[in-house]
Amino acid sequence: MPKVTVDMSIEDIAESISRLSSEERETLLLLLSPKGEELKTRKEEIESGKITTLSHEEMFDASTSLSSQSKKRFKAFRTTTFE
Repeated sequence: MPKVTVDMSIEDIAESISRLSSEERETLLLLLSPKGEELKTRKEEIESGKITTLSHEEMFDASTSLSSQSKKRFKAFRTTTFE
């Protein structure tokens, strides 16, 4: 990918960030975090419907046995590390 170098002051960068929408700020935060690329990919998969998240009941109700689909989603969630 081609690269472009821009000479900007910190104030100009801060002003540009302040004009971002909340969704753009969230994406920026994801990209700046150590696990950002993985989190961004997971967010896109959820938004596209490629995967679904566990419901509150599936996460916290230990008395309910999980369906096979829920077990797969739980396993994917369980392997994610949060810092």
